[in-house]
Amino acid sequence: MSEGGLTGRWWLLAAVLAVSLLARVLVGSSAFGWPGEVSILEARLDVALVALVVGGALGLSGVGLQVLLRNPLAEPYLLGLASGAALGVLAAGLIETRTGVVLGPRALAAAVGAGLAMAVVMAAGRRGGVLDPLTLLLTGVVVSTVCGALLMLMNHLAGPGPLRDDLARWVMGYLDAWVPRGRVLLLGGVVLAVGVRMWWQAARLDIATLSESEARSLGVGLGALRVELFVVSAVLAGLAVVLAGPVAFVGLVAPHLSRLLVGYGHRSLVPAAALVGAVLILMADTTSAGLACVGYDLGHGVGTLPIGIFTALIGGPLFVVLLRRSGGMTGETG
Repeated sequence: MSEGGLTGRWWLLAAVLAVSLLARVLVGSSAFGWPGEVSILEARLDVALVALVVGGALGLSGVGLQVLLRNPLAEPYLLGLASGAALGVLAAGLIETRTGVVLGPRALAAAVGAGLAMAVVMAAGRRGGVLDPLTLLLTGVVVSTVCGALLMLMNHLAGPGPLRDDLARWVMGYLDAWVPRGRVLLLGGVVLAVGVRMWWQAARLDIATLSESEARSLGVGLGALRVELFVVSAVLAGLAVVLAGPVAFVGLVAPHLSRLLVGYGHRSLVPAAALVGAVLILMADTTSAGLACVGYDLGHGVGTLPIGIFTALIGGPLFVVLLRRSGGMTGETG
C-alpha cells in the first residue's frame, strides 16, 4: 500500500470516528437533536467517553490475543475472558454484600477473573505440547459456558437488589452514563498506556506472528512478550467488562477490519484496532439509543437495548466467514 493511500485511509478512519461521536451526541434514548440542557449533553458525552474506552480496550485485547495465540479467531469473548471478568466482578460484589469485606476495586476483580479464565484455556488448549487453535476455541466456549452458569447461580444467591440489576446489564453489554468520570478517565489512561506500549513493541509483535524457530533465528525471544500479552489482554478485557459488561465479537471484528484498512504491520494495526473498536461500540450504542427513541415516540417505552445485541448480530456472521476462510483452524501454535 502506498504512503498516500495509507494516509487517506487514516483520514477516513478519523472522519468515521468524528461522525460516530457526533451521532452519539445527537441521538438520545428519548429525543433526537442537539441536547437543550447541559446535563443531557454531559450525559451523552459521558456515554461516548465510555464507548471510546471500551472499544479501544477490546480492539487492543483482540490484537494481543491474536498475536499471543497466533490465531486470527482469538478474542476476549470467545476465549472466555469476558465471562471470567464478569464472574470476578460479581463474585467480589457478592462477597462484599454478604460479608462487608471489600476485596478491592472492580477493575482488579475483573482482571483476576479474566486472567484465571485465560490460564485455564491455555492450560487445557495444549495438544502434544503445542497450543491447538481448535482446542483453544472449544475450551474457551466451555469456560464461557461454565462462567455463565456460575453467573446465573450468583444472581440467584444475590437476590433482588442493585447487584442483580448490575448483572442484568452486564450479561449483554450496557454503557452506563453514570459511571464516575474520574474512573472512566483513569481506566482510559490505562488503555492508552497499554496501546502506546504495544505500538512501541510493534516490531516484536510482527515477529511474534512467525513460528518459534523463525523468531529465534531473528534473535528474538518470545517468552517475556507472551507473558506481557497474556497480562495486558486479561487486564484490557477486565476493564471493558467493568465499564460495559461482556460485549461479544468487537475484539474479533476490530483487528480484522483494521487489517483491511491499514495492513498487517502492527505499527499501524495497533492504533487502528483501538479506533475501529471505539467506532463499533459508538455505532452500537447510537443504534440502541435511536431505537429506544423511536419506541418512545411510538408510545412503546422499550428502554435502551443492550449493545451486545448489535455487536453479536454483526460479529456472529463474520466469525462464521472467518472460520471458513481459516480452513477449520488446522494450524498449531507453539
